[in-house]
Amino acid sequence: MKENIFVITGGPASGKTTLLDALRKKGHKCFDEVARIIIEEELAKKSDLVPWIRLAEFNSIVLERQVKQYLDAGEGIHFFDRGIPDNIGYHINGNLPIRPELHLATKNHRYNKKVFFLEPWEDIYKNDAVRKEPFAIAVKLSEYIKKAYLDLGYAVIVVPNAPVVKRVEFVLRHVDNNKKKK
Repeated sequence: MKENIFVITGGPASGKTTLLDALRKKGHKCFDEVARIIIEEELAKKSDLVPWIRLAEFNSIVLERQVKQYLDAGEGIHFFDRGIPDNIGYHINGNLPIRPELHLATKNHRYNKKVFFLEPWEDIYKNDAVRKEPFAIAVKLSEYIKKAYLDLGYAVIVVPNAPVVKRVEFVLRHVDNNKKKK
């Protein structure tokens, strides 16, 4: 378990990337969302290895890169845009079986027990070339992701829908409380 890695997760377009960008600007180490990076790479190559066409193969690559991302995290506090358990939510949403390697990865690559969860927020929801889900699907996916973390024993901390400055304060207050308890 890497107590120094905090996952920021939630459904699509809930403000995760904006929150991570704000944390990065404050000098924190942040890792970008692996799935989004892969989608952008595949679209640039005009490949069909994207989740809306080849979800199972896509998720295998995401898992590989997430494990590498986890292993690459060094000393100090890190914030990750999504974690390995998010894949469970995406598998359930896509009616895919949970592969043994995904189960193994969720057991062998544990994050800090506090997971910051951003609820669906229709006011900021926008589709783009990478995010194609309608808002109703994003809500359903959000529920699957949250359940995956809870089932794995994480403490899901819901970050309030608020301006990014308030969200940053909320997250850092919880991280500071985590440090004080040690």
